[in-house]
Amino acid sequence: MAGNPRPRVTIFRNGRTSDGKVIACPDTMERLILVASNCLGLTATHVFTAQGGRIDDASLIRDDEVLYISENEPFVGKKPPLPFLYSGITLRKGK
Repeated sequence: MAGNPRPRVTIFRNGRTSDGKVIACPDTMERLILVASNCLGLTATHVFTAQGGRIDDASLIRDDEVLYISENEPFVGKKPPLPFLYSGITLRKGK
């Protein structure tokens, strides 16, 4: 095999942390968008890093990177956990 192997990445729908897919990252953004669309059952338009940076060049994607795939919406990333509710009272640490 000539050159570097393709990076292995985990893709998720934008805003989710479940039902991800591990794929060999294609060498172009067009192919990544197509593969992500097929794997996740959506019409992908944008690819974001876990920090929210939009990726426009597949050569910048590194091995074991987590990517969020959007359908033309802005980056959401991981949604924070909801506050713990008990009998209608919100319990907050340190307060």
